[in-house]
Amino acid sequence: RTEASSTRDLVSYLFTTNPLPGKFLTENAKNLGVPRGPLYGQLKSGKSVTFDKEDEHGNSKTVTVHSAQVVTPPKPGVGVLVLRYPTNIGSLPSFLAQFDCTKITNTNTALEVVVHLATDQMYHHPESVAWREKLPQFDHDSNGAESTDHIWMNLNPNVDSFGTPHLSAARTARQRSMVYPMIYQSLKQPDSPGATLKIDDKHNFRAYPSMEYQLIPRTRRGLVSSAASSDEKRQEEEELLQLTKSTGALELAQQVLSHSSYTEESPDSMGHLIFTGTASAVPCKHRNVSGICLSSPAAEGGRSMLLDVGEGTVGQLLRTPSWSKSYENSASLTRIKAVWISHPHADHHLGLIRLLHERKCTLSSNPGDDDSRLLVIAPRPILFFLEEYVKIHPRIAHAYRGIDCQHFVDRNEECVAMLSKSMGITGCRVVKVTHCPYSYGIVLDGTSFGRLVYSGDCRPSPALARAGLGADYLIHEATFEDGMEAEASVKKHCTVGEALSIASQMNAKNTILTHFSQRYPKIPPVARQESTQTTGDQSSDSSQETNVVFAFDFMCLTPSNAILASKLTPALRLLFPAEEEANVEEDVGGIQLAKEAMMVPGLFAQAELL
Repeated sequence: RTEASSTRDLVSYLFTTNPLPGKFLTENAKNLGVPRGPLYGQLKSGKSVTFDKEDEHGNSKTVTVHSAQVVTPPKPGVGVLVLRYPTNIGSLPSFLAQFDCTKITNTNTALEVVVHLATDQMYHHPESVAWREKLPQFDHDSNGAESTDHIWMNLNPNVDSFGTPHLSAARTARQRSMVYPMIYQSLKQPDSPGATLKIDDKHNFRAYPSMEYQLIPRTRRGLVSSAASSDEKRQEEEELLQLTKSTGALELAQQVLSHSSYTEESPDSMGHLIFTGTASAVPCKHRNVSGICLSSPAAEGGRSMLLDVGEGTVGQLLRTPSWSKSYENSASLTRIKAVWISHPHADHHLGLIRLLHERKCTLSSNPGDDDSRLLVIAPRPILFFLEEYVKIHPRIAHAYRGIDCQHFVDRNEECVAMLSKSMGITGCRVVKVTHCPYSYGIVLDGTSFGRLVYSGDCRPSPALARAGLGADYLIHEATFEDGMEAEASVKKHCTVGEALSIASQMNAKNTILTHFSQRYPKIPPVARQESTQTTGDQSSDSSQETNVVFAFDFMCLTPSNAILASKLTPALRLLFPAEEEANVEEDVGGIQLAKEAMMVPGLFAQAELL
């Protein structure tokens, strides 16, 4: 149906099966003399069979047996109703009136399950409760009267029900948190999966990732229990702790921490960077695609800016403890004031639509108010994409203000002023980088991290190094390990060494490496020797190498803990020893051409390649 307040169509579904065949009564067939074999199959399929049978005197006679004599009556088919509720509460009565309870459940169909895609307010509204109570019971023979089960998927913005289905990512995040939880955060823990909505109501369930509901056989109908008991969870936690200890990672981390002068402070009091995704191209079992959240201190309003928004960014953000302190606050996503999209590749922007939709749902102010709309700074193709998407999803029409990245390259003062007003920064510079068309790097001044530079995806860019000279923090892609320069050239990415070379040219104090290839599911190798020095003092020598931090999903950095994160890297390497490379398809011919091209003196000094 169509909501009165918008032109958006909401589609619900009713899935039904044919009546289920009755049970074949083998003993009845034997007593009637039906010979085993094909005749059994014909009777099961509802046909009558005729065969010759000897009577007690040895005389042959023709006998006909009907299916009803050896097969119980068919049972009603299975029905599953999926309801997509409107968001306008005034539309609820007319919406529910379309689904006549008496007609849905009849002699041919038993409505076993209703899946409700609804907000908390809509699901618990008295009209909805009354509709559910009107559903008639159905009879499953010896099982007696049965009631329809209800599975509720909460559509409230800012609610990520019951954690993540990505169990490997959750497990490795938990191991990292054992090394140092303030930097390497574990996922926000959900309530017990499958918990009933009401203690006295066994027919209502909350949906959660990987939930499984069994429809047939009906004797086993219901939620398939997958939730571990508290004892099992405790045992699993102890085993994970012992495994982490056995690597030596905790011992080394304790040595680092015992010699560190770092004083732990709340991320909210200092501003922070949350990494929601650190993989390249596609998610892997340990990393999501690109996403970074830059937040100012709470005293300055806790305003946030996203640097790329890969698919799943919103969910990852809501699962991160340092963000989810406002988890139950419906306005948490409104803290995000601006988004930067570095280039048009899908792994850097597919999460934007969910962000716009859910952020718009949380806003109570005038939708036309410029101050409430999200500032989206993106390449021109992304802005065109949003304009086209609005035509099929009008709800986000007034949810954002789009600005072309090129305006910042051209030093458009009005655009810089808009970003400064949204985020409280003092300056912004954008440069083109070599990757795909419309690729950009950004330099932000006046953040809680000082001068912050984000490369996006690119080849080494001297232009970015010049623009970000003296950076306090450089976030740079490092898709490949050293020794794979040819592959990096073909894909127009950087190796770890090339990224650190740009950091050196930029004289960056801290470098955070991210956007790792699927070859490195946990932590990529690095050619340079990592320091195992456990002292917390930083050399005042200007030639001191940049502090290098390897980004992980759910990592939370503050302006004061980056040095500590750098010193904890050797402990993380013990925690996650090198694995075999993932099976990644390679452009062998292109790599060979790149290797030959790289042997040409001066080729990569051409201006158009820099």
